[in-house]
Amino acid sequence: MNDRAAIVDLAGQAGIEPHYTDALGRTHDVSNETLLALSGAFGLPPDLVGARRKAAARQRRTPLGIEPVRLVHAEAAHPELVLRLPRGCREIAWMCRLEDGEQRSGGEATASGGEKRRFAMPLPSSLPLGYHRLELDAGGVTARLALVVAPPCCHLPAELGPGGRRWGLTCQLYQLRGATSWGMATSPTLRGLPPQPGRAVRRRSASTPSTRSMAPSRCIAARIRLRAAPGSIISTST
Repeated sequence: MNDRAAIVDLAGQAGIEPHYTDALGRTHDVSNETLLALSGAFGLPPDLVGARRKAAARQRRTPLGIEPVRLVHAEAAHPELVLRLPRGCREIAWMCRLEDGEQRSGGEATASGGEKRRFAMPLPSSLPLGYHRLELDAGGVTARLALVVAPPCCHLPAELGPGGRRWGLTCQLYQLRGATSWGMATSPTLRGLPPQPGRAVRRRSASTPSTRSMAPSRCIAARIRLRAAPGSIISTST
């Protein structure tokens, strides 16, 4: 298969993007060879017709036609979840368990019952960043999935925008050592890192993975720390 459009369509059956943007903001196309290799790793046959049939058959076997994980863009004004409703379904009951343990629930009335059909159900509004669990009941058919709510990219301070240049420290939290740590750094160890090299590098620091127990003044919980992707943060020292 050498047709680019067909290869991109084939990869799309497995949710594989045909391009990516690097850390410098430059967009790159994924090669045809890589797309075909990734599609094969997902178990798709090399021909587009066969891949579409396999993807459709897999979706028919899943409850309500939804995948087990759904990425939700934090900035989306009206996020939706497309469901395949069973015959005669007139209402959808849902319960969402947020990452912090809070539970929300509600219901969504559908159009009149009848044949199986697709229905775009609005997702719960104002979902916070994080990993949440959504449970659905539609006409006696139940489904569970994970909702991953994340911004489109890592937080970028204004001074690091186009044309901006700054320097600072970056570290793996696992590699830090402190007098009170037991073989692995803790949040106090991380807080003590920026002052050590001197005032010249105290402006900015970054670490991975995220440490949720850091004091609010050190985190982009409000404006300094934004959780951009699972397990990573960027932090500005104050």
